[in-house]
This record gives sequence, structure tokens and C-alpha cells, in this order.
Amino acid sequence: MKIVKFADRLQYNEKRAIVVLSELEQRMKHRHGVFNKIVLPQDLYPIPKNTKHAAHWLTFLALPQRGPLRAEELSHALYRLYRINPRLFDPLFVVSEFSEISLKKLFEDCALKYKAGELAQHWMTNSRVIVKKWGGDIRNAYQGVEDFEEFYSKIDYDQQPDSEGIHGVRRKIASLLTIFLQEKGLIPNFATPTPIDFHAMRIFIGTGIISPNFKAFVPKKHQVRQRFLVGLPTIRTSERDIEELHVQILGTVKREGLDHRLINPALWTLGRELCGRHFQTRSTRVKEGLEQ
Repeated sequence: MKIVKFADRLQYNEKRAIVVLSELEQRMKHRHGVFNKIVLPQDLYPIPKNTKHAAHWLTFLALPQRGPLRAEELSHALYRLYRINPRLFDPLFVVSEFSEISLKKLFEDCALKYKAGELAQHWMTNSRVIVKKWGGDIRNAYQGVEDFEEFYSKIDYDQQPDSEGIHGVRRKIASLLTIFLQEKGLIPNFATPTPIDFHAMRIFIGTGIISPNFKAFVPKKHQVRQRFLVGLPTIRTSERDIEELHVQILGTVKREGLDHRLINPALWTLGRELCGRHFQTRSTRVKEGLEQ
């Protein structure tokens, strides 16, 4: 997919990116500071020994990683569900034995009530796509693939006919899925872009990797909550801005020979440490005083 150059609202600074990403790579490699003894969400629980089953588990672990839920808590709920019924993580079995209604009920009963209906819809739709296009095994989508853009074009619903793309997935989740599978040696290793979300953007801004053209915030009418933001520097971005940033950072990683398997978890870890105890992003365990 060719990324069109849009108005550069984010002002990417490659020299600064090289410095920051190189530092993240080294600190993650040697587990310095906040990276010491870190356990990533995909490593919290044992994966199946059968490689196909492992790919299924990691696929359905990665796809819902969006929205305000903390990754650890989502992983815990999904693992509980996996232990109860591992075949729920097999696309072939999902398509033949479940409905969206029954999936929704299972999710609600397993602490996945947040947007359970949407999760059920995507779980069923994506199972059908994986069965129809790749024989029930997402690894087949990576056959012959040599770079991330080639893979993304296969699953992106904007680039595929109706009902042939993976739903609920943009570049962040596609990157996450690829990283999960690469880490376990289940698919070919190629440079994969950093999953970019609010936390990553905050780090990019704070370290000077991007320098947005900020404007003073102006609230919409009748938005009482937004009065606290009046006058603060803000930037409104689009999905196309994020796509461009993805491609720019991936280009830097490739040119500099950096290891995305170190940089990507390092960035996620740093974002979690910076945000984890903020009121809006604390886990339930922290809020209840169970984790100090």
C-alpha cells in the first residue's frame, strides 16, 4: 500500500527518532530500569505446545487489544475463557458451533462485558474470514510475505472486498498480532512497525520524535467536561496521519538496522509505566489497593 504524503501535522524528526529508538533498543536488550523483570501481556500465561493452537491463542489475544482496557486485565479474562473452552479460540470451531449471541454471553460471563456485543461480532466475523481465506489458520496469511505492508494489505478491510478483511483491526493491532506471532517463531521475521496509540504518541511528543503544530483547545458547545481543557495545546490527527507516521518510523528502523522485537515491547512498557498510575489508566487492582 502506498502511503500518500498528507499535510505534515506531526513533523517527524528522524534524527531524534534514531537516538530515542536506539536507546530503547539497548535498554530493553539489557533490561535496564523499568524494563527489568517486565512480563509482557503475551507472556503472562503459557501458550499451547501445538503451534497451530498457539497461533490461535495469540491471534485472539491480540485482536481485542484496543480501547480503554488494560492489556493485562484483558489477557487475564481471555485466558480464563481459554481454560474453560480452548476450542473457542479455533476459528473453524467458532464458525461451526457458535453464534454472536452465544459468544456475547460467554464474554459477559468471563469479565469481558466492555463492548461484549462488538467483541462477539468481530470474533465471529474474523473467524469466518480466517476460515474462508486461510483455511482456519492465520499463519497462512503470512505465507510468502516479506514485509508488513504486504501482510496488512491482505487483512485490511479497506483494501479487501466486503467480508474479506479482518474487522476491528487497524495498523496498531495488525502490528501487535504480527509481533506476537513473530516472537514465538510462528511466522517469518520481518521489520514490523511500532503499534501507535495515545501512549506511544505521548512518548513521541515528549522525546521530540514528532513536533505537532499545536493549537489552543476550543471546546464544543454544551461540552461541560471539556471546559478543563480550554486553552491547552492540542492536535487533531487522522488515521492517515498515523499511517504516515507508521511508515516513517518503520523506514527508520529498517535503515538503521534496529530490532523491532526490542523496540516495540520497550515502547509499550515505557508507555505503561508512564501512564499506569494515572487515574484514567489505572488497573482495577491498583484502584482497589491490591497492587502497590
